[in-house]
Amino acid sequence: MTGRHHRSRVLDKQWVTPRMVRLTLDCGADFVPTGTDSHVAVYFYPPEARVPVEFTAENLTDLHRFASPQVRRYTVRNVRDRTDTGTGPATIDLDVVVHEPAGLASGWARDAVVGDEVLWWGPTEAWHLPEQTRELVLVADETGLPAVAEILAVCPDEVRTHVVALVDDERDEPYLAPGQSQQTQLTWIHRGPADGVVPEEFTCALDTLLTTVTAQATGPVALWAGVEFAEAGTLRRHFADLERSHSHVTSYWIHGQAQDARPDARNRQRNLANRAEHPDEAAAHLTDLTQRSSSPGSYRSDGGRHS
Repeated sequence: MTGRHHRSRVLDKQWVTPRMVRLTLDCGADFVPTGTDSHVAVYFYPPEARVPVEFTAENLTDLHRFASPQVRRYTVRNVRDRTDTGTGPATIDLDVVVHEPAGLASGWARDAVVGDEVLWWGPTEAWHLPEQTRELVLVADETGLPAVAEILAVCPDEVRTHVVALVDDERDEPYLAPGQSQQTQLTWIHRGPADGVVPEEFTCALDTLLTTVTAQATGPVALWAGVEFAEAGTLRRHFADLERSHSHVTSYWIHGQAQDARPDARNRQRNLANRAEHPDEAAAHLTDLTQRSSSPGSYRSDGGRHS
């Protein structure tokens, strides 16, 4: 396991597109990048959680019995070295999609200001381009675009890349700068606000892409995708013949459900049961045992400021 727990600050905030906000965090010289498409998990604690000053795995075990965080995951972008000594990474960027009505994380990112504290864990081990790949298919909606951008940034020149991006409209397009490479074919699909229905244009684009890639491939073909659940199913069916080790399709979210809604609900029920069974022990980890809210808006990703 490569990651560790971090207590960071927001150092900068920029709107990359009208719906994508970039938060720059300090990560310290001990942050070790793991490569393409590594990600971190941002922790959102209920307001009654008494988070220890030393934010380490050892110190969080007991707290999480009574107040587990909700977790949201983001691709690591733009790892920067220290400017003073050059001894190691100092900052990273997290790009967050902001939609309305805002959910737990998008509301936090929309309202974040420089100086806010962020609690997170990471990075995970990264996805790696399979050896000898000559054709790479990248498919993503807004949530997967940061990973696509990272993969394109490090993809070898000899690899031909084909990107299919599903977004609301043309305002999302500047996130992937045109001309990433002469070897990159970029297809934008403007499907409007996601409604859980796979757009016909998306299916047609995959049909065309599969035919094109199959015809011109001079070596192994690889697929990476980060999309909604139904779209992930469509992708797997289209590329069912692709070697499994060369196919990485991730369902980033499910229409109509908050990310990780089921594990969040299970954790909350377990927390409340533990509080009822061990009230004295719970009191050491909670500021107010009368608070029982599990509303996303009541959670925080800092040591005291509600987000």
